[in-house]
Amino acid sequence: MNPLARNLCCLFILFCLVHPGTSLAAPVKLTSAERAYLDALGPITVAPDPDWPPFEYMDEDGNFLGIAADLLALLEKRLKIEFTYVIPRDWEEALELSQSSEVLILPFLNQTPAREEWLTFTKPLLVDPNVFVTREEHPFIVDATTLTGETIVLPPGTSIEERVLQDFPNLTVIHVPSEDEVFAAVSDRQADMTLRSLTIAAYTIRKEGLFNLKIAGQAPEQYTNHLRMGVLKSEPKLRDILDKGIATITHREREEIVNRHVNITLVQPINYRLIQGTGAGVILLLVIGLYWNLRLKKLNQNLLESERSKSLLITNLPGMVYRCRYDYYWTMEFVSEGCKQLTGYAPEDLLHNRTIPFRDLICPEDHHWIEHSWEEARRKGTPAVLEYPLITADGSTRWVFEQGDFVYDSKGQVAALEGLIIDISQRKLLEQQLQRAKEEAESANAAKSEFLANMSHEIRTPMNAVLGLTHLCLQTELSVEQRNLLTKSYTAAESLLQILNDILDLSKIEAGKLEMEWVSCDLCDVLNRLYGLLAFRAEEKGLQLETQIDPQVPRMVVGDPMRLGQVLLNLVGNAVKFTQKGTITLAVELSHQTCDETVLRFRVADTGIGMTAHQQEQLFESFTQTDATISRQFGGTGLGLAISRRLVALMGGDITVQSQSGHGSVFAFTVHFRPNQTSTDSLHNSWSQRSTEAQPTTDYQISPLVGCNILLVEDMALNQEVARGMLSKMGANVAIANHGGEALQKLEEDSFDAILMDMRMPEMDGITATRHIRGNNRWQHLPIIAMTANAMAGDVKLCLEAGMNDHIAKPVFAQQLLRVLLKWIKPQATPLEIKHFNSFQDVAGLPLLPGVNIEQVLADLDMEPSEYLELLKIYRDTQSLVVDHISSALEQGDADTASRLAHSLRGTSANMGITEVSCLAEIIESQLRSGADIVNVEKSLRQLERAHTQILAIINNLQ
Repeated sequence: MNPLARNLCCLFILFCLVHPGTSLAAPVKLTSAERAYLDALGPITVAPDPDWPPFEYMDEDGNFLGIAADLLALLEKRLKIEFTYVIPRDWEEALELSQSSEVLILPFLNQTPAREEWLTFTKPLLVDPNVFVTREEHPFIVDATTLTGETIVLPPGTSIEERVLQDFPNLTVIHVPSEDEVFAAVSDRQADMTLRSLTIAAYTIRKEGLFNLKIAGQAPEQYTNHLRMGVLKSEPKLRDILDKGIATITHREREEIVNRHVNITLVQPINYRLIQGTGAGVILLLVIGLYWNLRLKKLNQNLLESERSKSLLITNLPGMVYRCRYDYYWTMEFVSEGCKQLTGYAPEDLLHNRTIPFRDLICPEDHHWIEHSWEEARRKGTPAVLEYPLITADGSTRWVFEQGDFVYDSKGQVAALEGLIIDISQRKLLEQQLQRAKEEAESANAAKSEFLANMSHEIRTPMNAVLGLTHLCLQTELSVEQRNLLTKSYTAAESLLQILNDILDLSKIEAGKLEMEWVSCDLCDVLNRLYGLLAFRAEEKGLQLETQIDPQVPRMVVGDPMRLGQVLLNLVGNAVKFTQKGTITLAVELSHQTCDETVLRFRVADTGIGMTAHQQEQLFESFTQTDATISRQFGGTGLGLAISRRLVALMGGDITVQSQSGHGSVFAFTVHFRPNQTSTDSLHNSWSQRSTEAQPTTDYQISPLVGCNILLVEDMALNQEVARGMLSKMGANVAIANHGGEALQKLEEDSFDAILMDMRMPEMDGITATRHIRGNNRWQHLPIIAMTANAMAGDVKLCLEAGMNDHIAKPVFAQQLLRVLLKWIKPQATPLEIKHFNSFQDVAGLPLLPGVNIEQVLADLDMEPSEYLELLKIYRDTQSLVVDHISSALEQGDADTASRLAHSLRGTSANMGITEVSCLAEIIESQLRSGADIVNVEKSLRQLERAHTQILAIINNLQ
């Protein structure tokens, strides 16, 4: 082709032309009526074409992108509105959504008569010409109507197809599903041409590398795309509002948006038939040639400007843009100027491995996984995304983020890698700081838990002694002033212990370690315990306690009776505390019930001091009381309601309050239970009958454990006798093992319904024995209950983790032991009546032991005086040398043995009701376990020796 012919080639340039209009940079001021219309309209739903790049499409993460997306985002900003995108499967589904009025707007389409049947159109968002695209060998198309026997490929559902069928009946139309497949069909010779937007053509040819295609001609003017927003005909006001926003978009803004997505100018040679003949034709050719020379000059300027823009973009990108070979060294063929700041090396140092190959900047231990990551990306056809440390020129290390992709040649082979590497050292530093902060927080939380456990142990030990000794002192002869002072001391100690319990409960809840139980819950028992604790306090103040129970409330449910009782005790207790006269009402109602759930509503109303609205706002905050004067007048820490609210939330409900200052308060909360299928009794009936049922006058009761075989694993003889006595009176058959090894042997010889297991024993302790038992499939479901003086949360957890089912803390009381046993076993034999011990019988003949309430001990142990007398003798025979043995162990530096002996003395003395010796032994055990100073331990040991010697001296005088 001669130079003149080349100059006469048809050149088409990417452009965006719009009709001039008013341009406003500021947001559009809509009228109040327009704003009201938009508010009433609701979501402005839009259904874009998910596969029409670069105009509109969805990326892999489901984000709406493209020229249309940017233009709509600009409209949102100008009009202060928000579009809601409904993503269809394809363009055909988008049309269906619009036709069925499921969306208000189709965002980017041409106006056609067919679409005008249900849509009204805005002013054009963008104007873009349509061009004929063919393969390189196809002649330039001056007039498509002259073509014969050729096929044109189009995607389905486009406005162009309607016109092509009308204007070019000589062409055969075929369809493919998507835009990309349209151009591929032409490239692969499935069709001769297509008629598409110049923007789409330039974008797709470059993106897909279809360099055997060319732009062979421009379609007539009527084929120019005037891309508008299509709005449902029912919403002309919405169209008018959108037109106001479109009028503010300037030509420059449109150009910038288009160039963000398509910054390409294409030039294609064409075949041109030389006009031969007259001189007028030659002159015409010269004029046309001159015109195209001028256009070519402008085109070159555009190309240079495009290259400058790309260069500026690469220069200003954060980090290093590269192109390298896919070889061992990652040999660099292009490196941007950001290389110097990132690596310390100039770009020319890395090019073609001139000074150092890029591979040497990567730590050797990272080579293998980085190579594997690139291979994996190639296999999946996705970009490689990496983070790794990079060694800089000064030997320091920087963390970098790299994202790159493969460039393939015409044969499908990897030609190069292209990508971007940026410095993420600051982000990595923040991540490390965050990780350290997380670890420090976890460490602090662990320290807090350890502190609370130690605090619990250290405070409870002396508090038990304070409460016990004060109680014992109150049993002696005292003056009025002494009794008054000791009573106040006892009350203060109880309050301090309650505060400790509240703090521990709150800490467990905050740490997420407080779990609700799902056990059979007798609501009648819960209310009985509640009134048993509060009835006396209410009676002292002259208050009336009333109960209102919905007849539909079941008596038996499945839930956590202890936590329910804790919440009720707090609310009703507060009502008693803050009410000086009048009535306190507890109501229980059935909120709703299904086959899987029972929801109950509890309401506590009082006629007390009430609260203001401001006080109610702070009511459920931790350590907060509604008024400082309340704490001075009534006491308390402000933890009870905070704990109650969180417990109610853990039980699936919520808590509310209604109150007025001076007119009382009403607290209400709901709790979600599971139905109890084993009982249909009504709580209303059971509660009504409790007051009318005659109390039994007989001294006989049903023996609950007749026929049950219990294995007691305990090394202390006195503790064995105490437990055997309790269990025998309950009707159980008791076998005794002195340590874990004997327990395993007895299990081989006989069968048992349950095991009561001490923790600390010689030869084999209870934890080890339990693990051996659980290791045998025959005993997987045999109940094992810890019965030990180790009562801390950590001790309980250790028992449960070893495989035990439950835990009882010494001293053990008969009712507590029976309740736990019946939780895990079901007696097989028919119960028999046995004589029930009357705790108020004559106890003459028993010695007067300091600090021992004989009547209470006999009641707790369910024991005859003669039996207790025999136990005291056993106590004397087995425990008389224990203090000496503890002292000898300490002299030999054997703290473990000394601690074990103190633990045994503690439990044995507690079972016998010898409180002072038990408390002092517990103090010594605690000191030894925490590593206390030996001077303090010896001081405590001297106190224990005096108390223990006094007890033994009295027992030695027994006949």
